[in-house]
Amino acid sequence: MTQTIFRPTIMKFGGTSVQDSAAFRRLLEIVEAQSAKTPVVLVVSAMSGVTNSLLAAAAQAAVGDPEGALASLEPSFLRHIEVSETFLPPEAFNRFNQRLRAAHNDITELFVSDCR
Repeated sequence: MTQTIFRPTIMKFGGTSVQDSAAFRRLLEIVEAQSAKTPVVLVVSAMSGVTNSLLAAAAQAAVGDPEGALASLEPSFLRHIEVSETFLPPEAFNRFNQRLRAAHNDITELFVSDCR
């Protein structure tokens, strides 16, 4: 009996390659082209600037400015909404948006409680 070995192509994207809808569109084209040849395992990390924004906002909240910290994260949340709205069907977008709002609420609670 011959065993088939699963040899996928592993593709990892993050940063500027997932910074906005146009970048995601290019990513999808790359993945679709590769997946026609071999199975693909796709790994996606943070959008451009999100990790740095989270770290800066946490530092800002830690020195007593949770409102400013939260305001500084709004562009990141808005980018996630814009990209998800572009690529997800309405039902999936609604589920994603609920999870994003929950994450926003968790961050708000964390920043506000740490500043008390």
